[in-house]
Amino acid sequence: MLEPWRTFPRLYELFEKSNQAHRDNYFVCCRNTLSYDLAPECYAKLENRLSLLSVSAWEALRSKALPYIDKKRDGIIWSQLFDTLNEAYGYELLLNAGYEKEDIEFIQSSRRAPDLKGSRMDESTLVEVKTINYSDREIKRPQSPPQLIRVNYEMPPPLITQIESTVTEAVKQLNSYCDTAQYNKIVLVLLSLDSDIQRGNELDSQIRDIKSKYLGCEVEIKIINEI
Repeated sequence: MLEPWRTFPRLYELFEKSNQAHRDNYFVCCRNTLSYDLAPECYAKLENRLSLLSVSAWEALRSKALPYIDKKRDGIIWSQLFDTLNEAYGYELLLNAGYEKEDIEFIQSSRRAPDLKGSRMDESTLVEVKTINYSDREIKRPQSPPQLIRVNYEMPPPLITQIESTVTEAVKQLNSYCDTAQYNKIVLVLLSLDSDIQRGNELDSQIRDIKSKYLGCEVEIKIINEI
């Protein structure tokens, strides 16, 4: 029944260590999604990103994600699970910045802390990863009657407000963890855009405007709108 998940070794390992009998177990509830046209490609991208992690980093992220495998939001989605797995984007960011795998760790702390830290002889970098999920309207769209969608070329004001609020909170979190200049600090925001928002120049301009508001705060803001 769950054989298709074996195609994705780290996702399957996550399933193996989960409460497989729970009625809301993601991998059991969503086993049929692998037959959807784009699903294998999406899971493959996630698996490839997870495969970048060192053994110790994967163990840390896996432990953090396990409690959310059977935690649905509004009876529809497992947002906490994927918000956690998305922290692998931060790991990849540090790899691309030149850190070796053994230099990168997921921070495990009882206090509010950034998600990741990269450390090497000449510098250290803290990364906080935030995911902006689809709107409730988008999440419920498959269960709603078919309707025409009006394409928007800009993000609506409530979404911009949500992004700015999320970034502001993340900046405060980084600075409260360490307010000295000994660390580079990065806030990485991952946007899951509704299907009626067209990616293009207008959207890119809005993202630049948001980032410009945080110039001088000693925290680098990165926003990815294709995840």
